[in-house]
Amino acid sequence: MRGPLTIHNFFEFQDIARKQPSPRVLLIDLEDVPYVDSAALGSFVGIHVSCDQAGRKYALIGVTDRVKALFEMTGVAQFLVTRNSVAEAEADLARQN
Repeated sequence: MRGPLTIHNFFEFQDIARKQPSPRVLLIDLEDVPYVDSAALGSFVGIHVSCDQAGRKYALIGVTDRVKALFEMTGVAQFLVTRNSVAEAEADLARQN
């Protein structure tokens, strides 16, 4: 998805995510997402919880400064997994295995 991730389009985001087979590793590219609202923030927390419970790895890739600030302000930055690029996420995952 491109553009803000808000209550107006986050259900589409959830539908896309739910229709995909459960991968061992989930990488979500947010590079083109300049803003998220509380509904989208809640979906990221849900992704974290479901991946944690299923023993899967995930990372939010290319998080913009504005979205990072929201993560910090709301306290979710302490547990959401973020990486600057796909390459960085893949390297981290390779080291963990």
